[in-house]
Amino acid sequence: MKTFTLFAAGLMIAGSMSAVTLTDAQSIGLENKPLELSRHTDISLVGTAMSQQPAKVIAKEALAEPIITEAPAGKQLNYSRNSLGYSLYYGMYLLFGSQDDQAGQIIDGDDGYVYIKNPIGALTYNAYLKGEREGDKIRVELPQIIYQENGQDGVVDFYARIMEAEVNEDGGRYFVPTENQTLYYTVTGDKISLDLGYDHTPLDDGSYPYPDKVLGLSAANGDWAYYSDCWQEWTRLDQDMLTMPEGLETEQWAFFHNGLADYVDIAFDGDYMYVTNMTPLLPEAVIRGKVDGDTVVFESGLYIGNYVSWYIYQMMCYMNDGDPELRDSMVLSYDREEKVIACTDPNDIILFNTSLNRVYALTNFQNPKFCSIKPVTQPVPMTPQFVEFIDYYDTYGYAYIVFDIYSYNKLDEIFNPENMWYNLLIDGLVETLDPEDYISLGEPITNIPFNFKDSYDIHVDGSQRTVCIYAQGIETAGIQLFHEYDGKVYESDIMTYNVETGKVEDTPSAGVSGTFSEVGEAEWYDLQGRRVQNPTGGIYICKIRCTDGSTRVMKVSRR
Repeated sequence: MKTFTLFAAGLMIAGSMSAVTLTDAQSIGLENKPLELSRHTDISLVGTAMSQQPAKVIAKEALAEPIITEAPAGKQLNYSRNSLGYSLYYGMYLLFGSQDDQAGQIIDGDDGYVYIKNPIGALTYNAYLKGEREGDKIRVELPQIIYQENGQDGVVDFYARIMEAEVNEDGGRYFVPTENQTLYYTVTGDKISLDLGYDHTPLDDGSYPYPDKVLGLSAANGDWAYYSDCWQEWTRLDQDMLTMPEGLETEQWAFFHNGLADYVDIAFDGDYMYVTNMTPLLPEAVIRGKVDGDTVVFESGLYIGNYVSWYIYQMMCYMNDGDPELRDSMVLSYDREEKVIACTDPNDIILFNTSLNRVYALTNFQNPKFCSIKPVTQPVPMTPQFVEFIDYYDTYGYAYIVFDIYSYNKLDEIFNPENMWYNLLIDGLVETLDPEDYISLGEPITNIPFNFKDSYDIHVDGSQRTVCIYAQGIETAGIQLFHEYDGKVYESDIMTYNVETGKVEDTPSAGVSGTFSEVGEAEWYDLQGRRVQNPTGGIYICKIRCTDGSTRVMKVSRR
């Protein structure tokens, strides 16, 4: 069993993109992204710093207000917020750094108060601070509860407080509540800033100075709970979320991107084209393009949705020699007669981006193409495409092969991936994956489902698959793809990689391997023709008896 992490996993939310591929943010917790570290980063184990802090107990009467987690009635104002402060990394390490392009929200309540959502940048809990406007200021009286956890003795409350830095006898920095607990924000036109007197000008080495005062999270007795901001700048978001006009009729189209084939809903309204249902991460999000003759132009910068503590924007991007660059627009060709809308360069990318100024994406759609849904006329799957092979390495204890498989054919006719599977062939023999090596399996499998993945041995990234192999001395490794359609099984050519020569060859197949029926029983025989009840390591003849009486025989390697 292997335990490595795929090379491209989780790159986008950390603020960068792979030179080879882009990945979805769902692979790591967006709300728990690491901060950008400076050379002056505090790193200490949680618990150590807490035990060194003197408690300043706050009077009970100051803690009477309940937590506000429901949005109060009133006018909602949306902002993009940048901040600097402290947070916990993986719940273990204290970091000082930035949180950028976050969703900031203020509600001018119908009750005359102002409500500030998620007041600390690294802590997204959907809780509000309550304040009042005073001229160009917003005044907030603290402490107020902004976070809760379930403890052994019930719910534990955590409070927002103004806290000041102190240094213990060992030189460690921590924060304690100040005497004055009145917090101010300054409103200047379309911007809001946090008034704590912090100068966020970078030092000569590019890092930021440590703060003397923060808006911090604390326990009831005043102990610092680490999450805290020393600087915030809010910029008004001057557009409403894009929605599809009411009353439009949508039509389902095929959507090709990243080597994948999906379905989306499309509607046309005058010169505008609207697309929705592009990703389960934001199923209601709508993007918009403008029809101009035989082209459709998609502009960057449209606000299309919310995800955790981020606004999501429709942004256009181009992969320039492995370096993603934001573009103002993207022009797709439009064949009205064939109903095909496609990019003209495979390096074009549509992003669901969390920033207007940099590539910081929730998900991406590279080489996008929209077209009308076509009936399947050629159900033979395309030949798997070789990407990489790494031979057995003693330190790791496995080899692995990387390849692409597709749930559509060259005519852009989409197959149901639930009716597709592939075989791994080692030295020309079909390999059976055994639970002794592939621990996520409950039983041995030979036909690997098209979208099967686990945390150890088989990884899925768009059309790409990475499969670990626990055999040594491999001469060739191959992949063959199968598609069951209308009662028959159709097979692709076999893609084979030669380990010694490094060459990739495609071996033609018959195209149709037989009539599909439910598998009833598998019989195993050794090469001498003797029946084997529980095959272990070795080469066997497997005879599969189907429920309709048909059989299929193949030579299989069990390792």
